[in-house]
Amino acid sequence: MFTAITKSGQIISLLSRPHDPFLVDDKSPFFCPACSERVVLKKGTIRRWHFAHQNKTNCFSQSEPETEEHLHGKSVLYEWLTTKGFSPILEAFLPSINRKADLLFTWKTQTFALEFQCSSISTEEALQRSSDYLSIEVMPIWIYSLQRLRQKGKGRFSVQSFEWTGLRERNIDSRHALIYLCPAAASFYYLFPRAMPSASFLYADVYSLPVFDSPVEHIVNLPPTVNGPVVWNSDWLHQKKTWRFSSSQWRGKPDKTYIRQVFAGYRSDLPFFPAEAGWPILSMEIFRTPPYIWQSWLLLCFLPKLPLYQRFSLRMVIEALEPLLYDNTFMIRDLPFLSSPIEKAVYFYLELLKHIGILTNTGSGWKKINNIILPLSLEDAFHMDKKWSSNIFYKGTLD
Repeated sequence: MFTAITKSGQIISLLSRPHDPFLVDDKSPFFCPACSERVVLKKGTIRRWHFAHQNKTNCFSQSEPETEEHLHGKSVLYEWLTTKGFSPILEAFLPSINRKADLLFTWKTQTFALEFQCSSISTEEALQRSSDYLSIEVMPIWIYSLQRLRQKGKGRFSVQSFEWTGLRERNIDSRHALIYLCPAAASFYYLFPRAMPSASFLYADVYSLPVFDSPVEHIVNLPPTVNGPVVWNSDWLHQKKTWRFSSSQWRGKPDKTYIRQVFAGYRSDLPFFPAEAGWPILSMEIFRTPPYIWQSWLLLCFLPKLPLYQRFSLRMVIEALEPLLYDNTFMIRDLPFLSSPIEKAVYFYLELLKHIGILTNTGSGWKKINNIILPLSLEDAFHMDKKWSSNIFYKGTLD
């Protein structure tokens, strides 16, 4: 850490002191601002100067030794905010919630806590930290180490479960992104999800911007972007084939058990899910349940109850879906910084159904104009998948 308290109660910051850090009297006793335990000034030649607890500590603000990357990241963010005219508080201890923010600053009357996260933590811990900040009206912004961004192929990435809790929303168009930082390059990286076929990976666009050329609004409301090309259309068609042909995946999960019962009512089974289900849409990362399952529910449980050309609203769909969310039949992610995430995911799927001719938008809702026909064989299903793939990927549906 870069801050400590002297015996007289003075706060020492290795980044914000008006004179060179080499002038700090390291013979004086220093104490941790959070737990008041003794800390020492580490004046290494490889790692940057920092304070560290003398012995193994029970300090709640530091469960493990701080890495050089974390120190470097805090230093870059502190310098960036300072050059933008802010007066950030480094390693701000908030006693009312027993939390220490990496940086605290105020913009347009709102106080923000920057959390530069390099190591893995549990999803529960990430959510609790965010909840604690929000309880005192401080808005946390999670910025992850670029080393956490794992690319698995062209446009394909892996994101750990806890990282999703930091997903942010762009107000102008409700697009979502995760924020990463490379301290060595002094660059922000923004990961905008495009599609998520499974809980383990997603397709996304990544944009990099130099830290010191970026306004603070970029990490608060996200920067403007233009969608990249869809280079994973054939991969998605292969994913649909995997869903249909891999029988082992159908067992043991509440969502799959439930939807198989739905298919049984049609004298069918899960491999024969409608070709109109299981397609990429914006905001689909809200669901942990695979898209072909919850989209099949809408096609086979909600729409069949409506006569052709009868208007329905988004609210009607959500009210029908909510019982399955409350009892965890369909699983969703806890994303505290998004507004109406479920509504957005369902809305974008309804719009896709409009594009492929199942629904029409009336301006105040939708009407069903065609019924769904289940495939009679796996070969028939895959043939229909290829037909819709051409319509969806090559006619602008995903733009």
